[in-house]
Amino acid sequence: MLANKRGTRLIGAVMPPPDRRKSASSLPSLARVAEAAGVSAMTVSNVLGGRGRFSAATKDRVLKAAQAVGYQVDPLVSRLMSRIRTPGEKRARATIALLGPWSPDHDEARDGYFARLIAGARSRASDKGFGCDRIITGQGGLSGAKLKKVLKARGIECILVTPWAVPGGHFLFDWSPYAAVAASSALWRPSLHRATPAHYSNVQKALHHIRLSGYSRPGLVVDSMTEKLANYAWSAAFLEYVQRHPKMNPVPILSAQEVTATRLNRWFQKEKPDVILAPSGDVVHKMLLKIALRVPQDVGLVHVGGHKANPSLAMVHQKPTRIGAAAVDLLVALFYTGERGLPANPLQIQVEGTWLDGPTLPQR
Repeated sequence: MLANKRGTRLIGAVMPPPDRRKSASSLPSLARVAEAAGVSAMTVSNVLGGRGRFSAATKDRVLKAAQAVGYQVDPLVSRLMSRIRTPGEKRARATIALLGPWSPDHDEARDGYFARLIAGARSRASDKGFGCDRIITGQGGLSGAKLKKVLKARGIECILVTPWAVPGGHFLFDWSPYAAVAASSALWRPSLHRATPAHYSNVQKALHHIRLSGYSRPGLVVDSMTEKLANYAWSAAFLEYVQRHPKMNPVPILSAQEVTATRLNRWFQKEKPDVILAPSGDVVHKMLLKIALRVPQDVGLVHVGGHKANPSLAMVHQKPTRIGAAAVDLLVALFYTGERGLPANPLQIQVEGTWLDGPTLPQR
């Protein structure tokens, strides 16, 4: 219980804020390291920054003193001061290499998933003061020593691995000098930090809307290549959701190396789903019309792999532009904190898609 000088009881009291000046002054500084090492602050700065010529004994004394007092170099300040002190250095923006193979699907002029993801990456990089260089790898592109030579010549320290069209890719390369993030789950080796669509959550989001709309016999249509690209998240999410909701009566998944109209019709006539969900829902929609099935009169349809809004389809928009931006956010963070090479414990950022109502899934 507290009381003032007159004896009045105080129910509560506001404690004075801590002395910020005291806590700030207790942080290790160059001066403290210099004092401990018996050298000047400038010598400490140059030794820790890798500048100038000093004897092995002086370097060792400074490094041990810095460790003893707990001094840590701020990577942001260190990088900035290094650029300021380097005479004649061009004030060019840091550059991100957009690294990956080329195929027709990887044409930035097309309004596809890849083009939108790259546009998101370029826009976010520009916002953060970075440029982007597209570098083609694989057949007809750079690899190995040639790639490393090009990256060094351009002063590139950041690599964003763009989406691959074929799953199970391996990229043998010396990653140690670079901050690297993959915007794809198709590159299996090496295991990099990643930013990808939340395929699992997107399928479950679609099934949630399907169930609330009164459908009970869903069927998943997915080709084997698309399954591998998403590490089988499509079928895993589908099976888990229907198992958790016993009132749903799902049909067997249609999964094949190639889903054709003939195979789709055969599966539909046998299983009789009341709604179909597919990562390539726009393609499946055309197939259904080809085999004279009316949507939504004969069967409902949800496109769970959409990359842009389509008012003619109920869908989950994967937001590739946001995925590209998220990949750059992570890459820039690695760049500034000095993390280089292959990570021991890779981070995974999964961007959830957005549900968009459409005429192919009316309320029942």
